[in-house]
Amino acid sequence: MTKLSLNPNEMAIRKIYWPLVIKEQITAFFRPGVRLCTDYRGYCEKQTITLKCIKQLGSDQLGIPPQFSESKQIKVIINRIYSKKIGELTKNDFQGSSPDIQSITNLKFHLGLIYNLDLNELTDESYVTIIKINYKKIDSMITNKMRLENLVQNGIWTIAKQPPANPHNFQSEELMVTLINHDYPARTPLLWNSAFNYFQIPAKNLVLVPNQTNLKKEDLKWTLNVYRDDTRFIAGGFGVGFKDESMELFDILDDSAANVGAANFVYKNKQKQLVGYNTDGNGFVKGLQENFPIFKNLVGKKALLLGSGGTANAISFALAKEGANLIIANRTKSKAIALAKEINNFYHLTGNTEAIGCGEKEIEQYLKTIDLIVNASVKGAEGQWLNYSSLASTEFGLNHNLKQSQTWLKLLPNNCVIADIVLRLDDTPLIAQAKKIGLQTLNGLPMVISQAALAFTLSYGQKLDIKFSNVYSVMKKVI
Repeated sequence: MTKLSLNPNEMAIRKIYWPLVIKEQITAFFRPGVRLCTDYRGYCEKQTITLKCIKQLGSDQLGIPPQFSESKQIKVIINRIYSKKIGELTKNDFQGSSPDIQSITNLKFHLGLIYNLDLNELTDESYVTIIKINYKKIDSMITNKMRLENLVQNGIWTIAKQPPANPHNFQSEELMVTLINHDYPARTPLLWNSAFNYFQIPAKNLVLVPNQTNLKKEDLKWTLNVYRDDTRFIAGGFGVGFKDESMELFDILDDSAANVGAANFVYKNKQKQLVGYNTDGNGFVKGLQENFPIFKNLVGKKALLLGSGGTANAISFALAKEGANLIIANRTKSKAIALAKEINNFYHLTGNTEAIGCGEKEIEQYLKTIDLIVNASVKGAEGQWLNYSSLASTEFGLNHNLKQSQTWLKLLPNNCVIADIVLRLDDTPLIAQAKKIGLQTLNGLPMVISQAALAFTLSYGQKLDIKFSNVYSVMKKVI
C-alpha cells in the first residue's frame, strides 16, 4: 500500500459538508486515531490550514490523491485539537460538528463510511481526534507558510526517541532542529536546551530522524524550504548522511563548509538566508584552546594531524588558519600531500609555514619537535581498528602497531599534547598510551561540547552578547 503524501496545511472536506462550511456552521471535525501535530497527518493548535472541497475522491490504499475544486477553498485556524476514546466523548465534544454527527453511534457510522472501516474497528476504546476551528480573522488571500510541524505531519520525519532531553513537540518561540540519520542518544538537545535554560532564551532544540528508509534529496530540499518559511527556525544541525547532500541547498556557504565540501550546521542570518557552516574544524580548535590556554596562540606551533578524511580536512584548515605549522600523515601518502597542497594554496603558505604531507611510516622524523598530535583517522574508533593506535601503521598487525606507537610517543617533547577526536566510553589506545608516559591528553568530548557551543554562539552570540567561553562552560557542566 502506498501512503499518500498530502499537504499538511490542508484539510479535505466532502461536497455534502461544503455549504455548511461556507456558512461557518461546522466548527468541529473528527478524525480516526491520534492525529496530533507530532503524528503522521496530524494537526496542531494555532495552525492555519486551508479547507478544500473534494471534487473527486482518492484512495489511501491505492495511493490515489483526491482532486479538489480550485474555487472552493477557505482558510481557518485550528483553535483546539485533542484526542479521546470514543466511549469518553461528551456533548461538548460534538458541539460544532455537522448535523449527522451528534452522538457516539452516529460518529462510528460516519467514520466507518468515510474511512472504509469495519464497525468492529471502532469500539468505545478506539481513539478519535477532535479538531476545533475558528473562521475569524483569517485573510483568505494569505499564502500558507510552512511550519516546522509539517516536517513530521507528512510522514517524512519523526521526533527521535533516544536523545536525552529531546522535546516531544514544537511548541516554542524559537527552535533549533537537528537531523540525524538513525535514532541514537545524541547529546545535542541536552547541550542546547541546557544553554537555552541558563541564558533564559525562549527556545528549544529538537532532534528528528527520517520516518522512512530512503530519504530523497527532494525531501531534504523541502525541509530547508520549511526552515526558510517558519520564522521560529533559528538554526539546524546535520548528522552523518546529510552533511554532503545539503551543500547545494543553502543560500550562502561559509568557507568552513566550502573548504571541506560538507556542512553540519545551518543558521539564519539577518537577511533570513540559510548559511551552511561546518563546526568540525573551528569546534576542535576552540575546544583545544578552552582546555589548553597555551594554544590560544597557535602561530608557529607544530601540529601532526593523523588522517586526511572529511573531519581531518576541516581540522587541518582550522589549524592552518590559526597559524599552526602542519604535518599531515595518512596511510595513503598521496591524499596527505593533496590536502597539504590545498591548504598551502588557500592560505598562500610558503617556506617554513607550508603544510607538509607524508605517509604514516614517515612520522618518526617529525616527532621530536611536535607540540600537538591530533588523531582524526578511523583508528581507535569502532570496527576493525578499534584497538589500534592511530600513531602507527596497521600493516603488521595489532602487536606491532601498539609497540611502535609506544616507542614513538616516547620521542615527543614532555609538553606535547595528544588529542583524539574519537569519542568512546573508554580511552582510545593512543590516549591510553600517552597517559601512561605522562603526556597531556584531550579526548573527543571537548570537541562535541565545543561544536555545540560554537553553533550556539553563531546563532545567539552577537544578538544577545553571549561569549563562546560562557556557553562552553554551561554545556561542559551538563555533560
